Amino acid sequence: MEGVLAAKGARFSGILNGIDTQTWDPGADPHIARTYTAARLQDKAANKTALQREAEASRTLFEQFLQSAKETNVQRDFQQPDAQIVSRAAVPTSPSFPPLNLLLAVFNMIPIPPLDGGRVAVGLLPRPLAMKYARIERYGILILLFALFLLPMLGRPLGLNLDLFSVIIGPPVTWLWNLVVSAAGLH
Repeated sequence: MEGVLAAKGARFSGILNGIDTQTWDPGADPHIARTYTAARLQDKAANKTALQREAEASRTLFEQFLQSAKETNVQRDFQQPDAQIVSRAAVPTSPSFPPLNLLLAVFNMIPIPPLDGGRVAVGLLPRPLAMKYARIERYGILILLFALFLLPMLGRPLGLNLDLFSVIIGPPVTWLWNLVVSAAGLH
């Protein structure tokens, strides 16, 4: 290996011992308290002292901040709220329809790749099938538009109910909504 490196040495460049001595030169570094060299190592100790002072100042400032935060919390506990209840919220006793977010959650789980359900399906399929199935993602929006809007429009003149939204989304949403309503004790 050494022979290869020696033969091609002119093509290589790098940093000696992992440190760029031009960038990290303590003799010319403007960011330290005192510059130093191998001949003037006593100034290195001055840098350590300056860093310790800075760290102590930061620690003291942080402790003061924590103390004032504690005092603020203690004062907040003594304050009385001056808000009054205007009226109690009405709890629905007979919920009539599922909320929009439940409809969207079930819709999002349709196994067509631009939707999350499609991504779940791709994750569950064996790799060769998943790769093929994932390729339909670019057509996913068109598939959804066709299935949700064009099919029902084409089915109406023929007397067919091709409303896939109510067929695919309706039963899971109804089941989930009934589960939520009964779990909440509203039924």
